[in-house]
Amino acid sequence: LQAYPRGRRAGAVRIWTAMGSVAAVIGPLAGGALVQASWRWVFLVNIPIGVAAIAAGLRRLPAARGERGPFPDVIGTIVLIVSVGALTLALVQGNEWHWDSARIIGLFAVAAVTLAWALLRAGRHPSPAFDLGLLRVPGVGGALASTFLLCTAFGAMIFSLVLLAEDTWGWSALDSGLAAAPNAALVLPAAMLAGLLLGRRLATVPVMMTTGSLLYAAGIGWWRWGVHAAPAYVPNLLGGLLLAGVGLGFTMPVVFGAATAPLPPHRFATGSALVNMVRQVGITLGVALLVAVMRTPASGIVSIAGLDRGWVMMAIIAVVVPLPMLVRGRAAGAAGAAGTAGEDHQAAVR
Repeated sequence: LQAYPRGRRAGAVRIWTAMGSVAAVIGPLAGGALVQASWRWVFLVNIPIGVAAIAAGLRRLPAARGERGPFPDVIGTIVLIVSVGALTLALVQGNEWHWDSARIIGLFAVAAVTLAWALLRAGRHPSPAFDLGLLRVPGVGGALASTFLLCTAFGAMIFSLVLLAEDTWGWSALDSGLAAAPNAALVLPAAMLAGLLLGRRLATVPVMMTTGSLLYAAGIGWWRWGVHAAPAYVPNLLGGLLLAGVGLGFTMPVVFGAATAPLPPHRFATGSALVNMVRQVGITLGVALLVAVMRTPASGIVSIAGLDRGWVMMAIIAVVVPLPMLVRGRAAGAAGAAGTAGEDHQAAVR
């Protein structure tokens, strides 16, 4: 964020987010090729990539001054990790361990208690793991909520594609990755189109968010009605991939831009970290929710009926993605208008 002037930050964030979405969809393709040699390469390949990224960053990124302040809240971070981990474990194992069992109820209780503890520490610690103060920045809270919902649906979508192709249809890991490639190919062009429309004021952020979310939901719905147990790529799977790809390109870069654009410069590091945390938690819980609603039978084979339930869940989440941003945006606008009116009244009195 500090590498760009204020007027270009939103566009930079859109490009960064679009590339991240492309990478997330291409990941199964690269992973599928690597596991043909050995599954260990899926983990080993990250070492040279990480080294190359550090080297490039040291050479190309500006020397930005870090945020000054007390050491971050390590205990609060651990508590938050425990909360997310307990919730994820409960959702994933609910069908196998039974939802009314002591273990599942206990995990949900641990998740609730530790989340409350983490939020309590966040409100009191000078350098919290979850900076609640950023939620008071106009536009950030709603954008973060929309980011969470979108990434929940996104994580579930990626996992459902892998399960469908490899488990239900019996395709190889490489074929599974290749099948998802059209979705990735459309994300970046769609994001560029969204940026062009927004830059020329031919569309607004609410319009792009709503259009993209509906297209994404339509792509998921396409699979719900068109995908069957017998493998059929065109148009059954491909049609949904194309719609979802355009929807992601319209939506994800816009919502990430909205979450980071209002941040004050001295909070760039904390704010962008918060956005990424919400993103990763959403993806994690999306996968967990998909596992929970599929109710995989004892045979272990994922059924089309189970995937159908997951796709319905994703479509519903996708439809409501814009709502937090729109509601909070209107509230912020109303508060701003009320504040302006109050200042005008005080000036008139004086």
